Amino acid sequence: MLWTLTALSATPAQLAEQIPEATAALERCEAEGCSKAVAARSAWLVALDRYLDGGVADGALSASVRELDPELFSGFPDVLRDAATEPLPWVLGLEEPVVVAHGPPVEVEPAQTLSLKQTRGRLTVAVVDKQGSPVPNAVVRFVDEQENHLVNIESGQWTGSARYLPDGSERGFNRDDRVELEVFAPGYSYERVSYLLRRKRKNLVRIQLTPWMPELAQDAPEIAHEAVATFQRWVEADRARLEDPSKETATRAKKLQRATGEVARSWLDQGGAEPARVLCLMGRNLDYCGD
Repeated sequence: MLWTLTALSATPAQLAEQIPEATAALERCEAEGCSKAVAARSAWLVALDRYLDGGVADGALSASVRELDPELFSGFPDVLRDAATEPLPWVLGLEEPVVVAHGPPVEVEPAQTLSLKQTRGRLTVAVVDKQGSPVPNAVVRFVDEQENHLVNIESGQWTGSARYLPDGSERGFNRDDRVELEVFAPGYSYERVSYLLRRKRKNLVRIQLTPWMPELAQDAPEIAHEAVATFQRWVEADRARLEDPSKETATRAKKLQRATGEVARSWLDQGGAEPARVLCLMGRNLDYCGD
């Protein structure tokens, strides 16, 4: 329920920043399938945003959350719970992956469970520029999770206690674990970092990005110029999002991010080298662009 309480306490602008990613996740879930956890969180966010932004209580989305995660459904305002009708058809086809356990089951006392929750590790990723100032539009993405996390606009930081993997499992940040993460921002460089968690509870990794824009030769193919032009539009749209955070500016920036990845993938397929791959990774992800 901690995630639910955090989302409910977010400002309208902070909530709006999460909606394009949640909407895209729902589209992927319908087209390709996904874990129930990802679908439930995405549907919860989109339903809440539609109600807060336009006063629309989406009965199908509410019912989908009820089907996928009853505990998450209980965190809805009363009006959304009351509005629940029938879940979206594709939701009923989602299945959790089968997990094969080896060895005898281990019983955990309630007191032990509470202790584990209290000592769960946390990771903070601080993204800065050459001068050490926060990069307010940076994105943090863990290789095993493949979900984009926007940093806090004011601090340039992202903090979390777990990743939610594509198979529906949850993986915490524990001491001596090594995490692989990607960090980038429109208008800045792309960095892939391997970080060893050295502390039991609070870990901090500081990553520096540098301003970056692909440079093309005059005889570069048309697809290369199209990819860079799309990237430039994304940079401008994201700057507008920072200056005027709203659902509209966030949605436009997210669409141009995705478009950048798609055009860059075409450039990559036509022989584009490292700049094409970087733009593809920024716009989409490792699964789409190839590791």
